[in-house]
Amino acid sequence: MGVAVTYTPDGKLSAMGAAPRAGACLGEPVGGLARSAKAPRLGAFPVNPERLMRLTLIVTCAAAALALAACSNKTQDEASASANHAGAAASSAANDAAANTATAAQSADHAVDNAAANTADAAAKAGRKADAAATAAAKQK
Repeated sequence: MGVAVTYTPDGKLSAMGAAPRAGACLGEPVGGLARSAKAPRLGAFPVNPERLMRLTLIVTCAAAALALAACSNKTQDEASASANHAGAAASSAANDAAANTATAAQSADHAVDNAAANTADAAAKAGRKADAAATAAAKQK
C-alpha cells in the first residue's frame, strides 16, 4: 500500500494513495511514510508548521510578559490615581447631595411658613368680610 505525501505550493499537506489513518495530523507521517523532500523551507531549514506555530506563540507570550512587567509600575500608579479621583468624585457628589438636601429643606420650611401666613391672612380677611356682610344684613332689616 503506497502513499505519496507531499506539500502543495501553498503549504498544505497532500496525500495520494490510501486514505490517512484516523487521528493523523500534520506532525505525523501519513500511511506510515515520512514526509517528502518537498516540505516548505525557511532559508536552509525545512519548516515544520507545528513547530513554527509553537515558536510564534512562545515568542508572543514572552514579549507580552516583558511588556506587562515593564509597565506594571506605571499601571499601578495610574490605577491608584484613578481610584483617588473616583473617591474624590464620590465624596464631592455626596457633599453636593447633602448641600442640595439642606437647601431644599430650607426652601420647604420657608414655603410652609409662607403658606401658614397666607392662610392666616386669608382667614382673617374672610372673617372681616363675614362681619361686614352680617352688619350689612342687620342694617337692611
